[in-house]
Amino acid sequence: MPSYYWIKLYHEILSDPKMGRLPDRTWRRAIELFLLAGETANEGSLPPLTDIAWSLRITEQELTEDLEALAEVGIVTLDNDRWHVTNFGKRQAAVGGTQRQRQYRSRQRMSQDDNEDTDEDVTEENIECNESVTKRNADIDTDIDTDIDTEKKETGTPSAASAPTPPPKPKAKTSNPKPKTPEAVRVFRENAHRYPAKSWYGDIAEAVGEESSDLELWGQVVKAYIGCGWNPGNVKNMLEFYGRREIPATKGQHKANAPPHAGIHQWLKEQGIEAQ
Repeated sequence: MPSYYWIKLYHEILSDPKMGRLPDRTWRRAIELFLLAGETANEGSLPPLTDIAWSLRITEQELTEDLEALAEVGIVTLDNDRWHVTNFGKRQAAVGGTQRQRQYRSRQRMSQDDNEDTDEDVTEENIECNESVTKRNADIDTDIDTDIDTEKKETGTPSAASAPTPPPKPKAKTSNPKPKTPEAVRVFRENAHRYPAKSWYGDIAEAVGEESSDLELWGQVVKAYIGCGWNPGNVKNMLEFYGRREIPATKGQHKANAPPHAGIHQWLKEQGIEAQ
């Protein structure tokens, strides 16, 4: 029979008198026995005494003393020369879908109002288990037994639990709107067939602005500069031409006192276009 991966250990054990009054050694022994019962996976039935002693690395005499002390408070019982963790199967049984949904609603109510706790909320919270449909042992969570009830359970394999209710999906995060590309950068893209380095966006937008005449001149500067076979990534030089209101040309340079748009006429002439 396969063993359980883990067992349920209820936090109510902290306030359970029969556990709280145990000496530290016996308290630890109880937890070790719970784990062995989960490893055996047989409704709380423990291995033979010699096997338990070997697993815990103690003598059989010491183990027998601890078992008898735990039996006095009902944590373990002796049945047909075989020790059992009392009521282990009931406390480790899988939680069904209906009960799990009730527990979820209870936690929701408790989170909305921490000052309004009911007995039902506390009870349901104590039996909470988080189950995974992919784990071994037919989705059974095994955990400790602290009841003194000596009712015997029939030996059998726990039934598979239904799949847990999935948690609500988190709300999608709203992303910050993408900053608008400056119009002068768009003009650069149209004439250079590529975008400039983003570090130049602010300089281009500040130098060119958004006036249609300025944008038109800027586009002519970019197109002519690249047409001269110069580095299309040299935005600095392009802005210098634009600042002089000068269209780049491979033949000579315009005089400093030339009219603002003299370079445009020169470029149109070289292209064989008659200026109006």
